[in-house]
Amino acid sequence: MERLSKCALVFFFVLVIFAPVVFAEDITITTYYPSPYGSYNELQLYPHASPATSCDASHKGTMYYDSDDSQIKVCDGASWTTAALGGMSYTHYCFTNAGYGSPVCTNAGGSQGFCPAGYKQKSALGSWGYCYFSGDNFLLPPGGSCGASGSYVVGSAYVCSN
Repeated sequence: MERLSKCALVFFFVLVIFAPVVFAEDITITTYYPSPYGSYNELQLYPHASPATSCDASHKGTMYYDSDDSQIKVCDGASWTTAALGGMSYTHYCFTNAGYGSPVCTNAGGSQGFCPAGYKQKSALGSWGYCYFSGDNFLLPPGGSCGASGSYVVGSAYVCSN
């Protein structure tokens, strides 16, 4: 009888120690990089007349499409502001004369300045061309310097926006 009690006690002890192993759970997490094409190909904001949440620091970056004025609104952490959309800026390079290339730097006046039609000049970046030193030539970027080497100005550059 005593031997049976010892066997039962050992069996119970083994059962208690190894029980968590018997009932272990497997979890598999799967990620994709890059993300599947269809999942993130487009972002759709559903139209609302007013935001579903309040705009405060905890909602900074939240967006909604305002159906009343057809604008995307973004929470800046304090208030809803209209997102700037549709504008484009680029660096416009032009040549000082037609012998160097086209387009030639021609000031159209007004806010257009040296930019092509449909664009406004936002700033002048300076002259561009090339630097030369001991027979080597390299780019002189707009507003840049050639240092101790010589320079040859070919044109000017401007920031143009629509």
